[in-house]
Amino acid sequence: MQLSLTNLRSGTHELRQAIERGEVVELTFHGKVIGHVNPAGMKNDKLDQRVVNAYFNRRQGDDPYAAIEQLKQARKGRGVR
Repeated sequence: MQLSLTNLRSGTHELRQAIERGEVVELTFHGKVIGHVNPAGMKNDKLDQRVVNAYFNRRQGDDPYAAIEQLKQARKGRGVR
């Protein structure tokens, strides 16, 4: 679910319902995602996998380890000479 900051005050009921369903709510400002509201008690590995999938535009059912390896390679840098 996405919720803009301008609609946050009037959309608190929908926000609460989405969190109770276990959804991660994206907060947007001028159409760009600026943050996430996560349900309490959500396991970090599930959240991390959602972030990785969103970053690599992956669909459910794709190999999650391939995306994680791509992320590790991107963070590795050039190495030390």
